[in-house]
Parts: sequence; structure tokens; C-alpha cells
Amino acid sequence: DSNKETMADDDEKHIEEIKNEEPASKKAKVEEGETDVDGSSKAQTNEDGDTFFDLSTKRRVTVRKFKNSILVDIREYYEDKKGDMKPGKKGISLNKEQYETLKELMQDGSLDAAVQKLDE
Repeated sequence: DSNKETMADDDEKHIEEIKNEEPASKKAKVEEGETDVDGSSKAQTNEDGDTFFDLSTKRRVTVRKFKNSILVDIREYYEDKKGDMKPGKKGISLNKEQYETLKELMQDGSLDAAVQKLDE
């Protein structure tokens, strides 16, 4: 139980760090894009050099560093008056450990099985 409390404390600290971050408002302009060999996914780079992938027209996954920590940021975006895509408040940043846990759940089929069970 002590381990769970420590993890909860770490999550709360991480969330507080995210809340205190400067907004990345001007960081969403695309500088370059790449297509995988099979053409299925497009990695793009924003002005800060962070790699991101569009999940839909208004959702994006960005891989970035914050205070020497690797973060996988899944966030909603909106279009400002100038037509630039800007990050919204709705989203989550996973640290590397949390990302690895999510990746394992996807790779071993656990997450997909839970989705399929609800889709029946």
C-alpha cells in the first residue's frame, strides 16, 4: 500500500508540474512531415523540435521533454483566429513509465480485449 501511495504522490506532483507549464500556444506549427514506408502514419515536427502524430483533426500525440523527463502528451487542439493549431486544456501527459505500461497493455492484447468486450 505504501508503494501505491508513493505512486499517487508522484502522479499528483506530475499533474501539478503540467498545470504550471507555460502554454505551448505557438508551438503547434508544423515544420516538416514524414510518412512511414507503408504510408500509414505521419510523424511531424513542431517548432520546438517535438515529434507529434495526428490522431484526428483535433487530437494529437506529442513526444517531448519537460524538465529532463520524456512525456507522451495526448491532447485536444483547436484552431485560433490565425488558423494555427493550438493545444487545448483537455489532455494528459504520460511519463515514460506510464507510457511503457500503456504500450504493454496494447501489445499483450489486454486493452484491446477490454474494448472488444464492451463492443459486443
